[in-house]
Amino acid sequence: MNSSKVGVRTFDVANYLTEDKVQIVIKKHANRNEYFKVDNYWVRNFNRQHVAATDINVLYTEEETKELISNEVRNAKLNLPNIADEALSYKKLIVVSDGYDFNQHAEIFKKLSPDTCMITVNQAQRLWSTTAFPTFYLSVTTGENAASFLSEKQFPKLIASRRTNHHFLCHYKNLIYFYDPVPDETYQSRCAKESLLLIDDYRNPICACVGLANHFKVRSLYLAFCSHAFTEERPGTVKIEDGIYQYPQQVLADKLVDANLFWLKAANPAIQIYHTGIKKSFMFARYLEKDLFQKALYL
Repeated sequence: MNSSKVGVRTFDVANYLTEDKVQIVIKKHANRNEYFKVDNYWVRNFNRQHVAATDINVLYTEEETKELISNEVRNAKLNLPNIADEALSYKKLIVVSDGYDFNQHAEIFKKLSPDTCMITVNQAQRLWSTTAFPTFYLSVTTGENAASFLSEKQFPKLIASRRTNHHFLCHYKNLIYFYDPVPDETYQSRCAKESLLLIDDYRNPICACVGLANHFKVRSLYLAFCSHAFTEERPGTVKIEDGIYQYPQQVLADKLVDANLFWLKAANPAIQIYHTGIKKSFMFARYLEKDLFQKALYL
């Protein structure tokens, strides 16, 4: 993977899911970035130094690009701080989504130690029912549906993509930090050019959290209920495990997160990465049942 030659290569790498090694495909691009192949997408090695960070995927339609430009222009007028400018570091980071088995979350989260950061994503904050107070909520949603993620009870400090829906940000009731997403080959904001930190989020808040784990220099990363699935088969779903089904887009979302975990581990071999929820969600995180996950979190 350290070869300077441009091209696509296949590697056998160890994983936590099986005892066998798995084949992965890595592209060394002419732009000097490295990319992990995930179906028809490419996940960038965010540890590459002295290269211009570039997302080579097409993640936005032309109409959506107009929307995110509108958000960025209006969000710039809010003069909000950038998370890159804050001297933040944590020993542990726990990311909590509202995925499979999330209804069991209350038994896991207690009062966290000061060296632990908790970030909620997706609908987890709106559905929050425990007295534990997250450190941050993270949003990447550019459309008006972002308002449906708002909680009526708790408003942790917010970390938001600079492209996040402007109205959502205006109605948020706590301190807001921006981060700048990695630009793609067709669009780069002026703010991103000046940023000290670019995050590869792939329109996925969990991917953004993996990038922040790297930035925060965490020693342990915990993914709690970060895979969305169903206990019954539905039209168009695929079977993941006995009694667990996902739509193809949910399988893809897990793969994108997993590729980011691969790059995080590649740059930080000593980091411990755990997950709970669905055992077969991720190859590059160690699965723990909820009770063991909780014990690991509080060690």
